Amino acid sequence: MGQEISLLLNPSDVQGYVNGLKVNVQLLQTNVSLDVAGLDLDLSCGLTPPLTNISGNAYAIKLKSIPQQFVSGTSYGLYIENNSMEYAIFVSDSTSKVRFEGFLETNSLKSNSIVLQTGATINEFSIDGTLSGNSDLVVPTEKAVKTYVDNAIGSITVTVDKIYKGLTSVQALDDTGFSGIVFKTRDYILGDSTGTITSTFRYNGYSSSNFTNPGNMIDGSLLTYATAGPVAGVYTQINNSNTVSDSTAVGTIIKVELRVYANTGVGIGEMILYPLFGGSNYGNSIDFYGTNGWSPYFDITNDPQSPLDWTWQDLKNLSVQVEVKVNSPGGDSTNIVRIRQIELKVTYANQSLIEGSKEIANFDKQGLILEYGVRINKFSSDGTLVENSNSTVPTERAIKTYVDNAISALDLLKVRVVSYDSTATAGEAIIVDATSDIVVHVVPKMDGKYVIKNASNYKVTIIPTFGTIDKQSLYILDVPMKSVTILSNGASLFIV
Repeated sequence: MGQEISLLLNPSDVQGYVNGLKVNVQLLQTNVSLDVAGLDLDLSCGLTPPLTNISGNAYAIKLKSIPQQFVSGTSYGLYIENNSMEYAIFVSDSTSKVRFEGFLETNSLKSNSIVLQTGATINEFSIDGTLSGNSDLVVPTEKAVKTYVDNAIGSITVTVDKIYKGLTSVQALDDTGFSGIVFKTRDYILGDSTGTITSTFRYNGYSSSNFTNPGNMIDGSLLTYATAGPVAGVYTQINNSNTVSDSTAVGTIIKVELRVYANTGVGIGEMILYPLFGGSNYGNSIDFYGTNGWSPYFDITNDPQSPLDWTWQDLKNLSVQVEVKVNSPGGDSTNIVRIRQIELKVTYANQSLIEGSKEIANFDKQGLILEYGVRINKFSSDGTLVENSNSTVPTERAIKTYVDNAISALDLLKVRVVSYDSTATAGEAIIVDATSDIVVHVVPKMDGKYVIKNASNYKVTIIPTFGTIDKQSLYILDVPMKSVTILSNGASLFIV
């Protein structure tokens, strides 16, 4: 119906564009107070529904574009060239839907609401870094998420009032007492702080030295000393242990400081102390040149190589290197430095240790045992569970096989709890919960099955009521019963 335009073109006869239909609207004056439409289509048929009934699909505009494989450029079904318009596409009806069977590609997206095939309806992309809306209708941007997480992490504060620290270690042992792997955890659960405590420790061992009398630096006496000089050169000593290992102090460590007791002669070029974190990682140098007597305390708490969160084990592993440079020519008895002691001062919260360390698991040839329960030495796939062992863990299939077989063997119709003399019907499971000795009568029936479980401490007597029991199966559960008496009454009774 209507008019149909068919274009049959020879491309050699065409220059420029090929247009099936072109509408050119030019206004000959400005300030025209009217609506302008390049193409206005009305498919309402001039009638009011439901008078119009179209059984097929209705299209205001139906486009069938040139397939992409025949186009060297990009194939467009609808191309809107003038991007200066406020809205390139506008749907005035608020209840209308825009549907894409394929993919939607856009440089930016703004909508009152977005509904995907599944999930919640989204009506906002939020840049609020506080996520204060707490809404299922809002999707935050990457920056908003990062801001919220960074601020949340930054707001976490650690106080010395109460702190929990956990340390899990794994140790492989091979000796006559135990060969295997041991898992241990050390839980520091510290009580409330009642102020701070300051304790001092000294270095009491060394690993290398070219000082004279190096042991005098670590013997705990301020009367004896180790000497650097008088020969020109560099003298060093590494002290690798301290009396922290002998301390019972506990508490959150707040500050760590070092000082040295020294006497300086003349002709000395340098006097430097290096903290060695973990026994090997050199921290910043500490210059104690010109010291006579005790030097001031040097704070090493936040040295670039120091632990982020100090533990008492870190203090035990803290070594120091003392270095003295004697200038040339040397040889004079005044060209010496005497080092008497190096001291470690620790400031920590006054707290008590509530819980200490314990073994949480070990694994050897006998199996695996956790902190609680029995040792497991086998994962079993046996569907009969015949071992009946507390050291074996059955697989999912083994459990399912055992249960399925047990249920199919019973073929029960119902379960009945009896507490007095009773008569069993074939297909029943009788659970005895008696307060005295009782009698259970078994009625003969072809292919009948009975299950008797004694859940009491009293005697149960099972009696066939009459006749011959053919193919009768009697299951007696719960072996540690007080007693079971079976009277055959001349019948054929099978106990399975």
